[in-house]
Amino acid sequence: MKCTSCGSENVVFMKFNGKWQCTDCGAAFNAAQSSSANSVLNSHRNNSATAGTVASDASINSASAPSEAMRLTEEIAKSCDELQSLLSTFTDIKELRAVEDKILSLSEQLVKIDGNNLYSKLLYCHQMVGIAENEIPHDKKIAMGCLEKCYEMMHEIIPNDITLASKLNMELVFYSGLCRYYSEDGDLSEAMRLGKIALESGLKLVHEKPNEQESLFGLVKLLILFGDVATKAKDTNAAIDYYKQAVDFGTRLLDISPNDIILLASLAHPLNKAGLSALSNGDWVTAEKYLSEAVTIIHKMADVNGMFKREYAFTLTKLGTAKEQMEKLDEALQCYTTAMQITKELLAASPDDGKLKWNMYASYEQIGHIAELKHNYREAELLYRQSVEICRTNVKLGTRPFNEDALASSLYRLGALPLQRKATDEQKECLKEAMSIWKDLYNTTGDIVYKKNYDFAKKALRR
Repeated sequence: MKCTSCGSENVVFMKFNGKWQCTDCGAAFNAAQSSSANSVLNSHRNNSATAGTVASDASINSASAPSEAMRLTEEIAKSCDELQSLLSTFTDIKELRAVEDKILSLSEQLVKIDGNNLYSKLLYCHQMVGIAENEIPHDKKIAMGCLEKCYEMMHEIIPNDITLASKLNMELVFYSGLCRYYSEDGDLSEAMRLGKIALESGLKLVHEKPNEQESLFGLVKLLILFGDVATKAKDTNAAIDYYKQAVDFGTRLLDISPNDIILLASLAHPLNKAGLSALSNGDWVTAEKYLSEAVTIIHKMADVNGMFKREYAFTLTKLGTAKEQMEKLDEALQCYTTAMQITKELLAASPDDGKLKWNMYASYEQIGHIAELKHNYREAELLYRQSVEICRTNVKLGTRPFNEDALASSLYRLGALPLQRKATDEQKECLKEAMSIWKDLYNTTGDIVYKKNYDFAKKALRR
């Protein structure tokens, strides 16, 4: 397979984002753009043959080395596919690590027999960073070990052996990995310091290759990470700014390939995060703007792949919250109703899914609250009863993420509803139960929020 940008046959697979990249000009391609597995293997065979003409006998010490390199490359590709599948569905960390160990072993073997080949070095580095990112939430020791191995290999790559684009890309990937590591470890200042090194390399790369998808994609991921770090530091304004920058680069990506679902996701993600950050900051106008754009894109994604329906429902709900705060009640109701319909469909296929059950409970509360704001109290009552029933049942079952506070909130809404001048006996019992729950939670945790909620329920009981 030849690079469509420069014509080079040095096109290699980069595990960290599942794309094929030209090691000469840095251009990247989707897997679908690869004509066949054989073309990729032939490309690497050419790489190996070239390496053999310039390598010392110590590096390639047998006539079979090129074919062995190809076998290892093929095995790595298969193992990476397996790893990607596990990452989307895995429940057993041991199974995941077994595949990671296999990839590490194969990559190390490839470097040993094909060590003068740029492909082998770059592939090894990308594998290290990819595995590190997989392990960061689980085992930071393993993650840092992989990052250190990548760092060592990066310094073994002779600058004359690598193009500027490839070097900058590797720096972007590596320092982004370090940024993620320190962010997860809680060292936010070090995370930002290392992330800015990645950002500098990424911006230089984009300057060199303005329409190169992989560099733009890497910058989107990095800026989202910056936003997440700022969120952890409780700097919401900075977080929104980083997410906005990610949106800008994501838009450029989508301009290049408007129907690529991976690129659609790369734009939807920062749009969603920018909207949620604005929502938490009380900036309803900004939240509505970004969440509306996110909804449009995620809807398109859900039409292509049903796995995005859950995200579509979630984003619709958050958009509804922004619209409700802006007193656009009819628009908010439409968002909540559509989200509920999607959740019902998903729940029919997965009746034991706790998060979907929670979404149904929340939908009844949200739609009930709109009815209450419109003074449709009897309609609101029916909806609140549904939310109480779902919540009470699942609290008893211990279904995550249901908890006593959620039950108390639902009971309070039903109990405080102005059905008539005075609360009914049933409403009084709901309020008393809510007060009892919040009193116990306050005594247990000392959280002042529970005390405030208790006072609200007590006030409602007096009417």
